[in-house]
Amino acid sequence: MCRYLANAGDSVVGIVNSHKMEFERIDVFAQDLTQLVDADELVSKFSPDVIVHAAGLTSVDACENDEHTAFRIHADVTQQLARACAARNVKFIFISTDHLWDGTKPFVSETTPPHPINAYARSKLEGERRALDAAPTALVVRTNFFGNALPWRKSLSDWMVEGLCSGRGIDAFVDSFFSPIHLNHLVPMIVEIAEHEGSGVYHVAASERISKYEFALGLCRKLALPNGLVRPAEIENAGLQAPRPHDMSLCTKKAAEFLTRPMPTVTDGIDILNLTPQDN
Repeated sequence: MCRYLANAGDSVVGIVNSHKMEFERIDVFAQDLTQLVDADELVSKFSPDVIVHAAGLTSVDACENDEHTAFRIHADVTQQLARACAARNVKFIFISTDHLWDGTKPFVSETTPPHPINAYARSKLEGERRALDAAPTALVVRTNFFGNALPWRKSLSDWMVEGLCSGRGIDAFVDSFFSPIHLNHLVPMIVEIAEHEGSGVYHVAASERISKYEFALGLCRKLALPNGLVRPAEIENAGLQAPRPHDMSLCTKKAAEFLTRPMPTVTDGIDILNLTPQDN
């Protein structure tokens, strides 16, 4: 998102903690958000038009082991930043998740009552609530994305491509469904919704529901590799610490109507996937 906005000519400040951000035309400021004392001071320091709160503890198992830290970054910090934005008429955008339900229903909508089953989902849901309470014009984006990630945190597609290209193959869940969207589709949509004064909760994801096994087969097609490299697996046998919902697919009708165009398919995203290693 920082690169996209900078390339569009916007002035961008990146807030970082333990990892560097070395992009041209982007100013970088170091701040451990879990130690943030005065969000008003941080916001006033840069006088932004928009703040995108994308920081998070994204390891579901790590959140289960340390729910306090999960709530600190996903809920407490979110509330602090949202309040500071509301006081200065700054647009606040909170990047949320598709993990908020128990996985018993496909294509949940923005109005489907959440039913979180792990600490990650509980903390993100609380972050949503606090953001919208503190800043009535806040935008909450629920999503699941893939694409070329940063070096320190592989995306699902990065991990799968690495395993497939190594020849050792991968295990992929046949009983885990989602609607992932490519970053190159996701980022412009978030910007467009914000620019057109979208507020409240939006599901910004692919238009279709697919299993992670089917997703891996799509990557095989893209890589021209044999499907036999993908081994079917089930969540219950994976030894994961935190419970996972079996179905995280999102209904994207609201976003499609707001943007006045169909949401992309998962295949659309796989087709534009850049399989050339990137720096940053």
